[in-house]
Formats: sequence, C-alpha cells, structure tokens
Amino acid sequence: MELGDKFHCFKVKLNDSSHNECLKIINEMVGKFIIFLGHGRSDALYGACGDQGDNIFISDDLKEEDPIYYDRQDFITIENSNVFNQNIIFSLSCNSNIIKKSIGESSIRNGAVSFVGFGNIQTDYEIDKNFTKREIAIFNGILVKIIKKSIVYAYQKKYTVEKLTDIIKIMTNKEINCLLTKHKGIKYRHRIACHLYNFKNEIQIFGNKHITLTNFSNN
Repeated sequence: MELGDKFHCFKVKLNDSSHNECLKIINEMVGKFIIFLGHGRSDALYGACGDQGDNIFISDDLKEEDPIYYDRQDFITIENSNVFNQNIIFSLSCNSNIIKKSIGESSIRNGAVSFVGFGNIQTDYEIDKNFTKREIAIFNGILVKIIKKSIVYAYQKKYTVEKLTDIIKIMTNKEINCLLTKHKGIKYRHRIACHLYNFKNEIQIFGNKHITLTNFSNN
C-alpha cells in the first residue's frame, strides 16, 4: 500500500529560509501532485508556527531570531499562488474550499490544473469551541486514516481528481458507520460523526476534475 520514493515530503522549519526553499522547490515543479497538510484560511495556506507564534506583542525581528515566536501565515496566498502553476493541488487546510477570492480560485487562475479544497476542519482544540480534546484526537486519527488510504489507493488505481474525492467520501461514510455501530463506548461518537459528515460534504474541486493523478506525478 505504500508509495515509497514516489512522494517527497518537505516539512518547513521555523524560519524564512526554510519557507523560501520550499517555495523554490514548488515553483520548479511541473506536472506534479502536490499535497499541502496544514492550517490556512480562505485566501492563504499557513507556514510553520512556533508555540508562541500567535503572540501579537512580539516584534517581527524577534520572531525571526527566536523560533518559539515564529509565525508565517502568508506562506502561500492569492498573491503568490502562481507557484502551483501546472500542478494538481490537494490542500487539506481550513476553508480552502471557498469559491470567490480564494486560494483555490487564485491557484487555478494562475495556472494550476486542479485544486482540491476543504471546509472548516476541526483539527485543533480551541477553548472557545464546544469540542473536547479527546473528541478532536479521535477525529484527527480517523481523518488521517481516510486521507492516507484514499490518496494511496487513488494513486495506485490511476484515478482522476474527482474519483479521489469520491473515494474520500466513501471511506468517510464507512468510518461514520463504524463509529456509530461498533464503537458505542465512545462518549462523543455522534458529534465526531457530525464532524466527519461535514468534512466530506464540504470538499470542493477547482479546475480540471477529470485529470488523473498519475498523468502528472509520473511526468
């Protein structure tokens, strides 16, 4: 089931040079299937963030000097989305499914062939939200399994972008059914199932949904 050396992973570090190196690598790619796993908003994909990166009282100079304060929210935005030119983008980040004035729309307008976006994915515990840490942990575990298995299966079967999203939806339905029928001891299973239901229904494809993953990743 594994893809071995067919995929390359770049994990950005808590400094600008690492982010710039990553952008350079992406910019040089042509005909590839690029997977972004991280935080974001409708018009941007976030870079790395230190433990105190959201501290608004810290100067930009200190954020660069001390990794704990580093925060790169302008990693890939509608202004530099042309780095995705001639590639397929799978963006597992919050609100990347927004249609207008968004990172997905901008990426296609600037040359990306296809862009898969998602809705508001509850992957982090937030005190002001009515979700427990255990609930989020279970949801994240299920989500990782769904995404990993779906991408590997779709790639091996030479499926299209649309078929990949269909597989994600099918696998999510199976996980919802399993959660509700076989794991009745999980206290928050109905709310987790609701998160999963929203997750699959909010998937949005921009651009060419009929292009196959292997047409690109093998070029």
